[in-house]
Amino acid sequence: MKSTPLKISGVLLLAALFAACASEKTLVLKNWQKKIDSVISVSPVPAGAETGQPGAESVSGSTVTVNSGQAKEESIPVTAETTVLPPVQAVKETSTGASCVSLKLGVVLPLSGELADYGKKAKKGIDLAVRLYNKENKTDISTVYNDSESKELLKNLAPWGAPETPIEEFYKEAASDEKMVGIIGPGPKTSAVNLAKLAGIYAVPTISPLASGSNKIKDAQYFYAAAVFPEDEGRNIAEFTVNVLKKKKTAVIYPKNNVYGTACAAAFKEEMLKLGGEVVREEAFEEGSYDFKEQMVNLGGIDPHVIKDTIAADKSNLESIIDKLVLQVRALLPEATEKKRNNIVLLAFTNTGRENELLADDFDFGRLISEKISYGLGKFKDTRLSKLAEVKEFVKKKGFDKAGLAKKFGAGIIISGAVSEKNPLSYNCRVTVEDLDRKSSAEVLFDFTASDKLVTNTYGLEAVYLPVSAYDAESLLSHLVFFELKVPYLGNSRLNDKKFIASVRQNEGELYFTAEFNAASNLPGAADFVRAYKSVYFEVPDYFSAAAYDTARIFLQAIAGGACSKEAVKTAVNNISTAGLVTGDITYDGTFLKKDLHIIGIKDKEVLELK
Repeated sequence: MKSTPLKISGVLLLAALFAACASEKTLVLKNWQKKIDSVISVSPVPAGAETGQPGAESVSGSTVTVNSGQAKEESIPVTAETTVLPPVQAVKETSTGASCVSLKLGVVLPLSGELADYGKKAKKGIDLAVRLYNKENKTDISTVYNDSESKELLKNLAPWGAPETPIEEFYKEAASDEKMVGIIGPGPKTSAVNLAKLAGIYAVPTISPLASGSNKIKDAQYFYAAAVFPEDEGRNIAEFTVNVLKKKKTAVIYPKNNVYGTACAAAFKEEMLKLGGEVVREEAFEEGSYDFKEQMVNLGGIDPHVIKDTIAADKSNLESIIDKLVLQVRALLPEATEKKRNNIVLLAFTNTGRENELLADDFDFGRLISEKISYGLGKFKDTRLSKLAEVKEFVKKKGFDKAGLAKKFGAGIIISGAVSEKNPLSYNCRVTVEDLDRKSSAEVLFDFTASDKLVTNTYGLEAVYLPVSAYDAESLLSHLVFFELKVPYLGNSRLNDKKFIASVRQNEGELYFTAEFNAASNLPGAADFVRAYKSVYFEVPDYFSAAAYDTARIFLQAIAGGACSKEAVKTAVNNISTAGLVTGDITYDGTFLKKDLHIIGIKDKEVLELK
């Protein structure tokens, strides 16, 4: 019996220690919450609100309700002040006098499974948009999440007409909840068609930032796709080609076994025709190919191997060009007579940029032109030229010594020159005539074509559109250059790849492509978003975060305009003309949301943000 008090005391002591630890833990969590609230400055959810206490999540099946004050420790570690974006606009009063301060947005995203990374990135964008909006407008907009990849849902994804799925139950709840004015979703690879049907059946406005597919859904009264589709890609780059680059004659090379690339090509052609341009050639290939010779020739390109054979067999054009050059060089010489001739040393011309190459006789144009000029000038009786072989031997032994050359060959004039290859067809030649006696010099610069039987770019293309992957684009670009089709190249958002851009920057040429989102953008709205996102999540946002952020802002703009019901939100979206979205402006054309995409260019090895 004497040991009993000791046992009781031990229990009481243990309980006291546990209570102290729990109290300390609660204090730490409260301090953490205060730290987040001080940065995000979100108004706490009123006591008794359906979403629970501030900072809490209520989980039911595959649905997670998150209130406006909620901040999860693992997803939002805050140590720096968040950049606050400009408010969408001031919250307007509704006709009944009540303001839209405590509404809800439903969200359908893949928060588990193999697509969870995409869903979590999108969630971060949505959470940021709502928090910043609440801070600016002193509202309590909350979000209710539904995991589109939950095991329950996947088990029930049967053909339309099957028993109710959790996602349909989610729509039923949204329809009966007056405060839930719209739904954001679905994520990538989730059936947008089914969600579009549910949105129509339950009259819940739904905007999808990441809906997959090659075509937009038609006749969807309550469903809007804010994702990037082939129609947007083709239309945007065609508008840029005609209105900015001022190019109207184009060709398209597309992968016939890729639905997205084929749809981009069709949209580009359609828009080019609307704008008064044309697509004069269309070439298809199998995605993953490496030999595009057939396509290049069909586009009007010339195989350099054929060029060499033709030039070797046709010297008449070069002969006539050099005859004209001889007359131009003679015009720079001092007046002379048979008794007082011009004594000239003519050096063998160099091939600029090709000095270290072993050139075949037919393509050593430096040697050919200097020999023919020597022969042409030598026909005139008032001119005396030193032998090229002797001059070459002197230079080899003594180096390029003007005074030595003049003394050795008794010359008062030195002629030198350099030939540079512009491409396998076209060259230019610079001839310098230096008068040592008068201490003066003059130059002749002219372009010439090695053969008049060869013409590249026979269709007069001004630009070529490549709606292809970055992998295929690298091979196609090298082929286009090799086959002398050197025009501005155009691409789609699949080229917005860091490694690909770095590779293209190493080469000459012009490339322009659409971009879903540009994290390096200097445009005010996009740059502000990136700063705000980085200050909260300590990482650079990607397209999934940016697209979801923009979609949330579309709903928030409707709410700010006084749309406090589902029908009012639907009307607001139908009249949308939104500027300042980070993935590009959006307008509603009566059928679809149309995106105005970023355009990125690479010219003179520099990356440019053009739109």
